[in-house]
Amino acid sequence: MLFLLSQAQLGRRSLAKLTGFPELTVRRELERLREQRIIDFSKDGAILTDSGKEQYESSLAAIGEVKGVSLQELVLDRYSVAAILHIKEIKSTWQYRDLVIKEGATALLFIRCDREGLHFADSLDKLAQKNPRDNETIAASFTCSEDDLIIIVFAQVKRIAYRGLWRVINAIIAP
Repeated sequence: MLFLLSQAQLGRRSLAKLTGFPELTVRRELERLREQRIIDFSKDGAILTDSGKEQYESSLAAIGEVKGVSLQELVLDRYSVAAILHIKEIKSTWQYRDLVIKEGATALLFIRCDREGLHFADSLDKLAQKNPRDNETIAASFTCSEDDLIIIVFAQVKRIAYRGLWRVINAIIAP
């Protein structure tokens, strides 16, 4: 939610839709963040305070973009959502896969950017060689720098895909 609030002032319903979390969960989290003076409320919704921006600056800077992607070859379920993180290392990908499965998502895919293009994070297999159309789609969707990580979560329901994606992002970048 902090990333979304760093981008725009948003209300509970918008945050619930963009994160995939129930509105009650969003409301509770917003109250907790307000008590900590990380966010503030106005008639237009919640907004990140200067102190919140300062406290989470490095974590928020690690997130490049978050969006839905329409893949053709790597389709593992009805919906796929993705994020690009400016982060060099992560723990075992299996730990993160378990997080998305617990949220009800179907699958998780990590793609790494380097000088030679996109490749699967768990191997040196080039995405362009295995899945050329999806390589083009992903390359067109994200501006990659070397060592960036693209996370893609698949689910039957869009809100579950987003919820799984945000769980993984939080697990990777949480201070």
